[in-house]
Amino acid sequence: MMTPSRTISALLAALMLSAPLITACSDGDTPKDTSDAADSVTDAVTTTEAVTTAEAVPVTPYDYITKKYDGATFTFVCPTDGTRYSPGQFVTEEETGDIIMDGAYRRNLTVSEKLDVKFAVHQLIGMTKFPAAIRGEIQAQTDAYDLVNSFVQTIAPLVTDGIFIPSTELPYQSDISEKDWYNANLNSALNIDGKQYMFFSDMTCITLSCTYGMFYNATLGEKYGVKELDKLALDGKWTLDKLKEYSENVSQDLDQNGIWDVKDQYGLSQFTALSQLRDTATIYQYGFGEKTAVLNKDGQPEIALNLEKMADIAVTLNDLFYTGNRNGHTFNGKDAAVAFSEGRILFWNAIIMHAGNYMRDMKDSFVILPMPKWDDNQEEYYTSISNSSSLLSMVPVSAKNKEFSSAVFDILSYEGQKEIIPAFFEHSMKLKFSRDNTASQLFDIIRAGTTVDFGMLYDGGTGMFTIMAKLIKDKSTNFASEFAAIKDKTLAHYQDIMNLMKK
Repeated sequence: MMTPSRTISALLAALMLSAPLITACSDGDTPKDTSDAADSVTDAVTTTEAVTTAEAVPVTPYDYITKKYDGATFTFVCPTDGTRYSPGQFVTEEETGDIIMDGAYRRNLTVSEKLDVKFAVHQLIGMTKFPAAIRGEIQAQTDAYDLVNSFVQTIAPLVTDGIFIPSTELPYQSDISEKDWYNANLNSALNIDGKQYMFFSDMTCITLSCTYGMFYNATLGEKYGVKELDKLALDGKWTLDKLKEYSENVSQDLDQNGIWDVKDQYGLSQFTALSQLRDTATIYQYGFGEKTAVLNKDGQPEIALNLEKMADIAVTLNDLFYTGNRNGHTFNGKDAAVAFSEGRILFWNAIIMHAGNYMRDMKDSFVILPMPKWDDNQEEYYTSISNSSSLLSMVPVSAKNKEFSSAVFDILSYEGQKEIIPAFFEHSMKLKFSRDNTASQLFDIIRAGTTVDFGMLYDGGTGMFTIMAKLIKDKSTNFASEFAAIKDKTLAHYQDIMNLMKK
C-alpha cells in the first residue's frame, strides 16, 4: 500500500509525463536515490523524449529500516500448544519440504541477512496458563523476549495490565493502517484511544488459517444440479437463501440402517456443543454483518447488535441447524472434516486450515466460499476468526530494545506476506495463487471481509459475544429475553475495560 506522499509524487510524475501510472512490484531491495529519478523526469521533459510510463514503487520496510543489529538474537515466546504451526512458524531450522514451514525458513533467512539478526523461540507453558506466566515474567523485568505471541481468547484480557508497549511508542507499528502486511480490518478493533497494544499480522499464517469460510463439495453439488457456485459467489449473489435451497434434500441414510451418523450424507454440517458453537453460530452472525460491540465516535464501547435482525437470525439458524432434510449437526470437528473429505457433506462451515489438514487427498473437487450474505441487500461478504486459536503479537515492556522489536517484527510481517501466505494457499488449495484463478479470488474475498470487534476481544465471560451460540445450543429463538438478561452487566464490564486501559 502506498503512503499518501508516495501517491501524490506518483500522480505528479504521471501528470508531468502525460502517461498512465503503472504500479510495479518491489523485490524488497532498498530503492535507488530518488534524486536520480527526479533528474530523469527533468531530462525527459526538457528533451521531449517519448516517455510512456511512470513507475510507482510500493513502500516496503526496506525503504525505512536500514539499521544492522550486529548478530543480535531476536527471541519469540509462545505457548507450548494451541496450533500445529507453533513453534515452526516462528523458527524453522531447515527446509524440509513442508511448504508453509519452508516459507517461514525463507522469511527468517531474508530478515537475518537484511538486518544481521539471529532467531530463537521459547515455548513457555500451555496456552491456558500462558497469560499468567508471561505476565509474571514481564513484571519481573525478564528481558529474554522480544515478541510475545499467543491466542486471542486468553491473551486479549492482558491488555489492561500495562505489560505491552503501545503502538505510539513502536516506530514501525504506529502506521500499520498504511501497511498491507497487517490486516487493517482486524487491527482496527484493537486500536483504543489512538493506541494499540496487540497486533494481527502476516508474520505467520496462524490467524489466516483460523479464518472461517464455507467449504463446498462441487462434485457432490453437480449431482444435485448445483453448478458454478463459485461464480455465483464472485458475482456477490451467494446468500443464506441459496445455502438453504441447495442444502435441502441432500441428506441420505447411505447404509440404510435407520441411524443418522457420520457414515451418512448431509447437505450441511454444523456443531451443537457450546464450545464449538461459540465459533460456528457466531460466524454466521458475523457473516450476516452483525458485530457484537464496537467503539463509537467518542471512543466508548457500545453494543452494536441490531436487535430486530438478531431475533430473526436466531429463528433462521434454529431452522437451519435443526429442521429440514439437510443437517449433520452432531459431528465433532474431525468427524465432519473426514466426512467432507470423503464426499458425504455438501456444505461445511469451518476454519480454512482444514483444507490443508484433511483435503489434500480428497477425490472430489471442492472450493472454499465466503460465508453467505444475509440477503441480496447486503453489499459485502463478512466472516471472522476462531477467537481461541488466532494469533496476536505483542512487544513486552521488558523487551531489551523496543526499536529492535518493532523493526524486526515489521520486516518479518512483510516477508511473511510474501513467503507464507501464498504457501498456505498452495498447501490448502493444491494450486498456486493467481489473480486469474477463481479459488484465489474467493480466498482474497474471505481475507478482505474478515472482522473482529471489541465485543469479541473483551467479552470477559459476559455472554454477549456467545449469545447466538447459547440460543442455538438451547434450541431457543428467544433472543430478546437472553439479551435483556446480560445487557447491563456487559456494558458495565466494557466500561471497566476502558477505565483500566486509560490508567
